[in-house]
Amino acid sequence: MSVKSAKIRPYKSGDARGVIEIMREVFIDEYGWSPFFLREAVLTMRRMLMTMIPSAELFLVCESEEGLCGAMFLKRGEKDTVFIRWLVVKKEFRKRGIGWEMLDMGLEFSRGVGYKKVKLNTVGELHQAMEFYRSAGFLETGREEKHLWKMDMTIHYFEMDL
Repeated sequence: MSVKSAKIRPYKSGDARGVIEIMREVFIDEYGWSPFFLREAVLTMRRMLMTMIPSAELFLVCESEEGLCGAMFLKRGEKDTVFIRWLVVKKEFRKRGIGWEMLDMGLEFSRGVGYKKVKLNTVGELHQAMEFYRSAGFLETGREEKHLWKMDMTIHYFEMDL
């Protein structure tokens, strides 16, 4: 799939560094999050890749001429539920439809596998992400204050029936 000179494709060996760079650029540089987040993201990605079930889970990246510019990981949950663990696009690549295309591909994959529900968590200060998920049809099911990565954050829980 191609979105305005960027190509969305499945994750392949060697993409890990680019995905972590996206996380650093967006969450550390753009939003000013603690570096502890990045350490946790590396560990989480390693665990997800080591336990990934390709028939039930999906890891997409978006690649431009400049390198990777977006990523999304769908992780199998309980019963008939899948979780969006990450859906992130670098700032200069936003508003090109990349997030929408990755989400559409993920929802299509999820329906094909037989999932009935998609869930995700996001952080309150990510206003664009929250609006994106709402406009895609996700409903907020709750929120809670947490101390994560040495920061106080409001976690928002969303879900969508497929």
